[in-house]
Amino acid sequence: MRRLIVEFVIEQVASLKVVPALMEIESMDVISFLRSTPEEVALICRIKFKNPDRKVEDVFANDFGEIQVLEQGREGYICYFRSRRRSVAMEADPLGPGVYLSPPYEIHDGRLRATFLANAGDIRRVLRLFSKSKISYKVISLMDAKFLPDSPLGQLTGRQRDVIVAAFKNGYYDVPRKVSSEELARQLEIREPTLVMHRRKAERKLLSSVIGES
Repeated sequence: MRRLIVEFVIEQVASLKVVPALMEIESMDVISFLRSTPEEVALICRIKFKNPDRKVEDVFANDFGEIQVLEQGREGYICYFRSRRRSVAMEADPLGPGVYLSPPYEIHDGRLRATFLANAGDIRRVLRLFSKSKISYKVISLMDAKFLPDSPLGQLTGRQRDVIVAAFKNGYYDVPRKVSSEELARQLEIREPTLVMHRRKAERKLLSSVIGES
């Protein structure tokens, strides 16, 4: 899995009118992406508006989602939870399946810095999409996604990580299940039996690291 960090100028991104509230934001940091799929984005965010009287609920009120303020901090910062589900009337995610948002995802000094996790082929596709867009961008870094050796994901092979992360992000472990093994295999461009094999091996290793058995 590869990790791509890209930086955009906020004024250029705002000109696309995808996120109308961008120009109202002084600074923002996504603390955690709880879910990032073509169907839904759920996150916990820390934000500060240029106008201290602005409220999160008002700014994102028409954004097809749920908003809950968690903390009204000092110096105008607001910590909030936000969930945004795509409706059939909305455009499909232009990044497509297999591409996941990850921290750091932030706005500071008029620039948006975004992080994407995907396999090498999807990263190339994302960069081609950016190149075809009307906004300029700067690649800050592009490298293999690193995991600490003693972390559970650090015990998996690259393919096992790709499969287990894709399964989790796309709702394979949700109740009810949102995606099948067959659909995941198509997204990752591998055969379904191969996907099932990697998923089961990954699950075995992750459970062993939690339970403490080899």
